[in-house]
Amino acid sequence: MKVCLRRFSVVALFLLLVSSFFSAHQIARATCFPDLPSPDLVCSGSEIDNRNNTHYLLEVPNSIIFPDELFEDAPHLPPCGATSNSARTWVTVFDNNDNRLNGFCVFDESDDLNTIRFVVPQGTIAPQFVYITIHDRECDIVYTSNLARICTDQEITCHPDLPSPELICAGKEIDNQNNTDYLLKVTNSIVFPDELFEDAPHLPPCEINTNSSRTWIEVFDNRDNRLNGFCAFDESDDLNTIRFVVTQGATPPQSVYIVIHDRECDIEYTSNHATVCQIPEQFASEPSVAREGNVAEEDITVTIPGPVETLGSAGSDIELTSDPGEGKQQMVGIRFPNIFVPQGATIRNAYIQFESDENSNGPAAIIFQGEATDNASPFQELDGDVSNRLRTTASIGWNPGNWNTGDKGGKQKTSNLASIVDEIVSRPGWAQGNAIVFIVSSNDFPNHRTAENGENNGPVLTIEFENSISTFSSEPAVAREGNVAEEDITVTIPGPVETLESAGSDIELTSDAQEGKQQMIGIRFPNILVPQDATIRNAYIQFESDENSNGPATIIFHGEATDNANLFQELDGDVSNRLRTTVSIDWDPGNWNTGDKGGEQKTSNLASIVDEIVSRPGWAQGNAIAFIVSSNDFPNHRTAENGGSNGPVLTIEYESNISIFSSEPAVAREGNVAEENITVTIPGPVETLGSAGSDIELTSDTQEGKQQMVGIRFPNMDIPNGATIVDAFIQFESDENQNGPVNITIYGEASDNANLFQEIDGDVSNRLKTSMFVDWRPDDWSVGDAGNKQRTPDLTAIAQEVVNRQGWGTGNAMAFIFSSSNFPNHRTAENGKSNGPALIINYR
Repeated sequence: MKVCLRRFSVVALFLLLVSSFFSAHQIARATCFPDLPSPDLVCSGSEIDNRNNTHYLLEVPNSIIFPDELFEDAPHLPPCGATSNSARTWVTVFDNNDNRLNGFCVFDESDDLNTIRFVVPQGTIAPQFVYITIHDRECDIVYTSNLARICTDQEITCHPDLPSPELICAGKEIDNQNNTDYLLKVTNSIVFPDELFEDAPHLPPCEINTNSSRTWIEVFDNRDNRLNGFCAFDESDDLNTIRFVVTQGATPPQSVYIVIHDRECDIEYTSNHATVCQIPEQFASEPSVAREGNVAEEDITVTIPGPVETLGSAGSDIELTSDPGEGKQQMVGIRFPNIFVPQGATIRNAYIQFESDENSNGPAAIIFQGEATDNASPFQELDGDVSNRLRTTASIGWNPGNWNTGDKGGKQKTSNLASIVDEIVSRPGWAQGNAIVFIVSSNDFPNHRTAENGENNGPVLTIEFENSISTFSSEPAVAREGNVAEEDITVTIPGPVETLESAGSDIELTSDAQEGKQQMIGIRFPNILVPQDATIRNAYIQFESDENSNGPATIIFHGEATDNANLFQELDGDVSNRLRTTVSIDWDPGNWNTGDKGGEQKTSNLASIVDEIVSRPGWAQGNAIAFIVSSNDFPNHRTAENGGSNGPVLTIEYESNISIFSSEPAVAREGNVAEENITVTIPGPVETLGSAGSDIELTSDTQEGKQQMVGIRFPNMDIPNGATIVDAFIQFESDENQNGPVNITIYGEASDNANLFQEIDGDVSNRLKTSMFVDWRPDDWSVGDAGNKQRTPDLTAIAQEVVNRQGWGTGNAMAFIFSSSNFPNHRTAENGKSNGPALIINYR
């Protein structure tokens, strides 16, 4: 019996060793798959069981790439939870908060990955998203899926027909590191559903933003460089808080655009290009009494300049502009040093803030002028040192209300003095850091206002200004064939033209002494990337000297008066016969030495020539400018290089900050267009034209034999108060063929926010009209035309009057009133939703 037991023990031991061998051999032979992709998880449906629990069904569409051996039995591995007969791989389901929902360790093959499920008990909120992990326990490799949205009855809604976002620049801010944050706004953000911005953790992260939304917004410049991106917006209103940063010292782009990418439906909405805006910078002076001689009072007796008393920092008050205690009328000078406003800046607003020194009331008409000088000197106690100073042509009246001691508010704040400051900082000799003097007078003796003059409560000058000067530098003019030409001049007979290529022939300005010839030079610069109607601040051509040349030489520059200058050709008179600008600039260069390329080789400021050209209606960015260069100083001349790298270069410094507002067609809302019958002077009934498509009769209804007045209202005008209107017009589309002379008069409604028209007698004619109006004599119209003939004249003056109103604000409505006495001649315009009149305004 003992022998049998011994034999059984040996057999058992042998079998155990064999089992261990095969198990170890199996582990050693296991193939690992470290490079498999992530499982693609989707929700394939849901089921309700008899207890009203919801079973969500999941599947992995790319399950075929997972080898079946991943799911073979693995009894040598620890059990998966309560499952003792477990496979090599454990599949676990998690919600988007990483809570475990279910697990599977009994899959036999990869196809089982399409039968994953989890249960949500009745009354429990289901997670929005889930993901799975596939854990190969043999090789300790985990494959993690994407987040899959849970199946619901509500499907994802795509919006393929949304309009393009309408982008504008809404302002800028300077941070504590002097970087500039530019603020962007989508004016039609309301058309983008909030669901576009719901959380989408199942989608890939937007760069480093793992908590990202369905939609990704990116900002690009006009060269398609990416500036910023946003993937955490919660609602469409967040489209009004887009921004990008320009680091200190860097040049901002000319324009930007955004792309709104709905990643759920893979739809992109691309905006217009919005001009980068320049919101006024602000300069505030120290109180003007901080230095001796900055405030002065001068007695005025008839027209004899009297003694001047300078008021220092001791705190003597400022009498504007009578000293009733001494029975004297006086003129006051106030000087503000260290004005850090650049030369040529556009002044948007300027005012002096006083603090009241005593109670003073009664009518007072105070007049402000500036001293017409580049850098105002301190006042001295000399007779006439205030009144004898040369004054600006601009003057501003101020009628302050009653003052109470210690007040420092709106009543102590002057009228807008911008025109005075603008005249001074536009002087050629003005520079940042210079001083400005205001000369204050009045004829309202003895009424006056008395202001403080202490170091902490003296008058303070605040200036809001824009300074956005862009610089464009051309390639050397010889970079292309035909960009430089020399033409012999003999008496008044245009001679032969020689075009100079990039081979290096020099440019003789403007005599060829070797050949004994006087000549005229043409220099053409292609690809001038300066926008139409930009304000040219400076422009010059930089030459490089080809040889020593000296002696007096007065060289005359004209521009070619054309929208886009052609290449020069070797034809007699191709330089001299070109039409020239009305503006010409003289240049008297000093002596030149070979190879010099400095101030002596830099022309005078040619800004007025360039400005005349880019202001032409047909000018466009990318056009060419040609200069025509002549002189009478034969044989004196200057000889410049003309090689590919050292030919003349044109540099233009300009301002261009024009924003464009285009309205919806005016008929998009009921009550925006109205026609009113006019009989003699009795206002008749008004008919409002809604979106039904009724045409607009400007300004006669011949079928009914009636003369009429037309009102057209444009709502939601995203133009700020006080914006500078560059140009404005209304574009119509012709509804029928019409001809014959017609003279239409266009007014604006003198209102802060024009109301909808109503069908009430006189609701058009009884509206208050702007002081500005425009006459329009349109040519003949043909059906369907929507071009220049259907475009009104420039309505800038009307629009400017409206946006300058104190109560005007962004989003208000503007109305125009059309009238004529040319019955029965008229023009008939479309009034449909897609072809109604549109108001286009360019503004700064």
